[in-house]
Amino acid sequence: MDTTPHQLAAETLYTWRFNLATLAIAEYLAGCEKDSQRQRKKAKAAERKSEALRGVYADTSSFEAAPVDPDDAIRLCIDLAFCAPFAPYDLEYSDKDFQAATSSVCYRFGLTEEAVAAIFQDKRTAVKVYQHIDLRRVAFFGAAGMAALALTGFAAAPLLGGAIGSAAGLSGIAATAHGLAFLGGGSIAAGGAGMSGGLWLVTGVGAATGALGGGSAAFIRTIGTNELKVELAKLQISYRQIEAAKLTHIAKAQEIITRLHAQREELTRALLEERELNDKNSRRLKDIEDKIAAIDATIKRMKQEPLDSQLEGQRQPAFWVSDENR
Repeated sequence: MDTTPHQLAAETLYTWRFNLATLAIAEYLAGCEKDSQRQRKKAKAAERKSEALRGVYADTSSFEAAPVDPDDAIRLCIDLAFCAPFAPYDLEYSDKDFQAATSSVCYRFGLTEEAVAAIFQDKRTAVKVYQHIDLRRVAFFGAAGMAALALTGFAAAPLLGGAIGSAAGLSGIAATAHGLAFLGGGSIAAGGAGMSGGLWLVTGVGAATGALGGGSAAFIRTIGTNELKVELAKLQISYRQIEAAKLTHIAKAQEIITRLHAQREELTRALLEERELNDKNSRRLKDIEDKIAAIDATIKRMKQEPLDSQLEGQRQPAFWVSDENR
């Protein structure tokens, strides 16, 4: 495929930025590695990732051609804070290096080092809300996809990525780009930046179109509990960083809680129906119960957030890179 940033539709700009940003993070982390053998492995994994992306994009050297909306930049950074830059390969790296790599990338989108540090601090706080959350495990695409990637690495990634994107109602470049971002820990939902940062959970529309359509609550039932917790953690950070910290969208912040309540109610109705069809110790029941508990924990945490003017004074001044310093 020969696709440049200017040829991409608006909704695929998110996946373009996310995919190339995770590549830049992987390359940064490879450069940080002091052990020569591990450095070679990371560099090789990054090169495999680059090869896969070159099959989608004509130019993988830059992702700064299109201006980034400030809110989109924050949501993109939130997704990057949870990304798996070397996926499907299993390579360890320190949280310190990962934050530094993400900060280096997000600076290109206009976010300061302080802004990225605040997002990572919120991430550490957000994940504490949930028990048994695995941030290194990216398994949105199921056991079959995991097995294929385990055997073939990035050779299968474009094919699986295209299949995932097609299931989300996309086609061609949009399907493959969305699927590859999906595999690397990007937004679960199709629809671009508006679905990033966990916001697909409260959009009030289908989290994914096409074969996975049916509304956000219906889509919640199709993903694993661990994946839901990751998305809820992202939503917590979006709530604090975008809605609460700016103080211009307090009503919208409260709407997020209202819509989460609606998702909970829909899952509760599903649970009552499933109890009529399954044994009380059924895995299906436990799955829904665990997801309701995760949503309850998220709502409780959000209600504890201080939506007052102190947040703006504490965080907003250092959020954006000034034009003269970019």
